[in-house]
Amino acid sequence: MAQRPRKIEIQYEMLMPQTITEGDVLNIRTLARQFGNEEVTLTKHDLIVAARKHYIFVARLKESSGTKIVGLVCLIINHLPMSGPEGVIEDVIVDKKVRGRNIARNLMKQALEFGQDRGICIFYLTSAEHRKEAHALYESLEFKARNARVYEIEYK
Repeated sequence: MAQRPRKIEIQYEMLMPQTITEGDVLNIRTLARQFGNEEVTLTKHDLIVAARKHYIFVARLKESSGTKIVGLVCLIINHLPMSGPEGVIEDVIVDKKVRGRNIARNLMKQALEFGQDRGICIFYLTSAEHRKEAHALYESLEFKARNARVYEIEYK
């Protein structure tokens, strides 16, 4: 008989610059490493700057010792002269230990509703080809795959 996952309590919130702690930074570094970013050098200052410029939605797992960030979605709102306001979703990450509990879905819905409340009618995101579970989530939220290439240039 399959074992049922233990009940957990999750709080959803937008990360506010004035409340960011070193613990938040450590939690997000851990998430980034799980996502394959072994060289993440995020500092408290970096996270505060990001939270001032963008909208970072987090899922906090309630534990006896406090809370721990176990999921994150970042919403970037751009106001473009030709096409108007648009939302870009980045850094959709959920801790491997708590996946399968709709945490990413809830974070995505929160970010999308927040953007819509601010007049955003179109949202974009990119996702690596191998992330099939993430693609299923995005499609269930009515994102459509586009036939487009992503280009990047990296300066060192």
